Amino acid sequence: MCSSMKSFLKFLILAVNIPILIVGLVSLGTGIWVVVNEDSFFSTYSYIVDFTVIDREFIREGAIVLLSCGAATALFALIGIAAARSNSTYLLGFYVIMICFLIAVEVAAVTLGIIFKERWESQLDNNVLLKINNTYNEDDASSFTSSLKLLHQNEKCCGWRNASDFMYATNWNKTLENGDEMVVPKSCCSSENVTEMLLCSLNPSVNNSYIATGCKAAVEKVFTDYQGIVIGLGVCILVLEMLMVMVAVWLLTHAVKNKYDLN
Repeated sequence: MCSSMKSFLKFLILAVNIPILIVGLVSLGTGIWVVVNEDSFFSTYSYIVDFTVIDREFIREGAIVLLSCGAATALFALIGIAAARSNSTYLLGFYVIMICFLIAVEVAAVTLGIIFKERWESQLDNNVLLKINNTYNEDDASSFTSSLKLLHQNEKCCGWRNASDFMYATNWNKTLENGDEMVVPKSCCSSENVTEMLLCSLNPSVNNSYIATGCKAAVEKVFTDYQGIVIGLGVCILVLEMLMVMVAVWLLTHAVKNKYDLN
């Protein structure tokens, strides 16, 4: 292998791993920030995201995952950079093994996701319906209620499967002071007028509410609209990982030949 080609391959590994290292360090730092001082994080980014509609426990758990993934990503990138810079057979070999393991995990995850798609969809349905039955309360500011209200308004939908899901919402007091009983939450209504929203919640129709569409269908449509981008991004990442394997193997082969003087 000529020196110019060897230098180019090393540069290629560095060019790929330096951005990965930056992303990993940012993720690691963000995760640590949330875990150590979550109030500071929430107050800093409150103008971007309304954290009142998100369960803080969920954010804390997400921060731990982000911290762990950030640390693993940064370590992975550092090994790649060190392997390219030092031309060490051990580091190059370990780097190749790491990428191959990562590819295997990604392929396994996608395969399992496809095989068990119906099962996890069914589990998701059951969990959401159970939450509606036991947790949803129109007058409550809990994270689930707030999130579902926001989903109703943003995606113009009502309930998970349909509006009838709220028939079994035992935690929601549907009875008004005059004895009338609400059928759907006010967030399912298309009007922002208080009087019209009240009338809609008592007698919803396709003209004054979103009862024709369940939020499950709306969420599925969002995933369908962006699945091309997600698949394309996944393919690009896989191709890049395979390219890194080939480059690292070429450098490893050259390093072994030099080490044992096999040229």
